[in-house]
Amino acid sequence: MDNLSITFTGHSLGAALATLSAYDIKQMLCTKHNFHQIPVTVFAFASPRVGNLAFAKRVEEIGVKVLRFVNKRDLVPKVPGVCMNENVGCLSKLLHWLPWTYFHVGVELPLHNNSPFIQHTHNLAYFHNLELYLHLLDGYVGSKQPFSWSGRDHALVNKSCDLLREKYEIPPKWWQEQNKGLVKGPDGKWTQPSEKE
Repeated sequence: MDNLSITFTGHSLGAALATLSAYDIKQMLCTKHNFHQIPVTVFAFASPRVGNLAFAKRVEEIGVKVLRFVNKRDLVPKVPGVCMNENVGCLSKLLHWLPWTYFHVGVELPLHNNSPFIQHTHNLAYFHNLELYLHLLDGYVGSKQPFSWSGRDHALVNKSCDLLREKYEIPPKWWQEQNKGLVKGPDGKWTQPSEKE
């Protein structure tokens, strides 16, 4: 048990589910003798707010470590709780019992779109793209430091969007499953694969 640790990761709703799963596992471990010391961590990409103030405090109390990666231009980490959240200071502490008050858990690592590979865009959906998050994390050195590319293939950014500058000559939305998942049958016709295949 000395080397055992449990790590969760997820993107968007998957990050919220990873946080809830980590909480559930750690809560269970805390009730078992000799298991409360097992570290439980979460790497959450673009996670929405998950719970209220009591939940955030309990996650911290039981020792779940959460690192949230947040693209500052992504809207998903700002919901739910657009009006009542951890950013409204004393008011949120007074009204934390209201059902529409939500809080983030853990530590936030803010990522900025200051990569020289990324073009300017007004398409808000692109800021939520996991490949963009991974690209920005790859070049992250510190909060006030310039982007420093460490070698992750920047073409991955354009797998499902159009964010790379044109000079890199990577086509937008280039990723697709071979034959869009269809298989050619013995009769020469293309169909969706059966569950047996």
